[in-house]
Amino acid sequence: ISNIRVSECGSGGLSGGIIAGYRALVTDCAAYSNTGRGIGVGSDSTISTCMVNGNTGDGISGTTGCTLTACTSNGNQSAGISVTSSSIINCTASSNGLNGINNSSGGVTTGCAANDNDQNGINASYGTISNCTVRMNTTNGIVVDSGSLVINNTCSSNGLSSGDGAGILATGNDNRIEGNNCLFADRGIDINGIGNIIIKNSCSGNTTNWTIVANNVYGPILDRTAPASAAVNGNSAASSLGSTDPNANFTY
Repeated sequence: ISNIRVSECGSGGLSGGIIAGYRALVTDCAAYSNTGRGIGVGSDSTISTCMVNGNTGDGISGTTGCTLTACTSNGNQSAGISVTSSSIINCTASSNGLNGINNSSGGVTTGCAANDNDQNGINASYGTISNCTVRMNTTNGIVVDSGSLVINNTCSSNGLSSGDGAGILATGNDNRIEGNNCLFADRGIDINGIGNIIIKNSCSGNTTNWTIVANNVYGPILDRTAPASAAVNGNSAASSLGSTDPNANFTY
């Protein structure tokens, strides 16, 4: 399916705009203001460079093994993108009525933006979330259950409208939280499960920067909110990090 524009389709609880079966290819399409889903596909499908907006269901939905690339899903009444065990690459999901992106059961979400959604920015389990930007979501920026890798993401101003949200929230066990920067939320990094590893992260300007329950593994957490470092003008300077531990976490 290519170069299709579909609007105001679906009624009485029908499926929505563009609906395809398994192993479908949907490219360069737009689906807006439909009753139900904007675009819905079966397993092992590919959706690329599509735009969905203002649908009453999910913007884009699929089952397992799908690949989504460079899609935009904004202003839908349910989730922006909702798939299982799939790859979501360089997509945007903003101002949706539920989560921006759902990718459960071992999916990969990378290079995405999830902003201003009414619930969480990105929600995942047993997967990888990397190099994403999540900001100003009503509850949390990134939420993972168990067994996930959350690496090199930027999370800013999440939870402030609800008064109860984190930049990154790990509700379960055995996650690796590494190299993320979490800013201006109620909680920066919030770890509720056990057996998680938390290294090389930084937090700044959150009401509480770190909330980690017992029985987790983490690098040292250094308070560098007042570094009192000397000015630099030239070719070299001594470190003001306060640690030589390569796995240190920083509050700044």
